[in-house]
Amino acid sequence: MKKSLDENRPRAEFKIGDVVLALDPIRRSRNAPKWFGPFQVAAISRGGAISLAPHGGDDAPPPPERNCAHHQLVRLEEAPKPPIDHYEVDRILAHRRNGKAMQFKVHWRGFPSREDTWESISAFPDPELLTGYASTLGSFRSANAVRKAVGMPPQRARNLQPRRG
Repeated sequence: MKKSLDENRPRAEFKIGDVVLALDPIRRSRNAPKWFGPFQVAAISRGGAISLAPHGGDDAPPPPERNCAHHQLVRLEEAPKPPIDHYEVDRILAHRRNGKAMQFKVHWRGFPSREDTWESISAFPDPELLTGYASTLGSFRSANAVRKAVGMPPQRARNLQPRRG
């Protein structure tokens, strides 16, 4: 059975001299990089174990002390791109008061819902996002609370008849 599983699994072919990144075996946190390197393939045993050598100058990271399997390596040109250095708001989901300050729950473009965060008004360089969110609220009271927090004048309720005295 093991033989048939190994035959179905795609196997990356590495040659001596290839420049690769290695999977970090002791990754400390989810935010830490998954791959480290670059390294150069120094030798490949008959069993397929790959030993690595430093690639680059004197400041190159030391290679792993033990040999790597083919699934623990990726070619440098095929390596995943590093995470983006800025985040883009996809939409604002909710708002709340935190003391006197207003906070907004933000869904970030390209990230799952578990990464949603509560942000203060100062995190929004463009108040247009917040006023757009305020216009989607059904309650005038909630919408005006958001508009006031942003520094916009409150909206008047539509379709209200003046009181007769």
